[in-house]
Amino acid sequence: MIEKALNVGISTLATEHLFTTFLSSPKASEKFLDPKEVREMFLYATIVSLGFSTVMSLILKNVWGVVSSLVLIGIFYIAYRKAMGS
Repeated sequence: MIEKALNVGISTLATEHLFTTFLSSPKASEKFLDPKEVREMFLYATIVSLGFSTVMSLILKNVWGVVSSLVLIGIFYIAYRKAMGS
């Protein structure tokens, strides 16, 4: 039980931090960045985030870290897609 909570918590927190490291807020991205740059940085953040959560899931032997990262990536996708108007 503690492994699942640890995996979900750390993977979700890492995903959030990676997205805020690679990208500005959706509103700032809409205003100051080219949509191509946003897509590229989004891809980098997604790859690194899924890589981290996969490693955590393998170490802790459960899949919930990857699942929680995918959910958060989906939320970020919706937010940035809406901000970029596509």
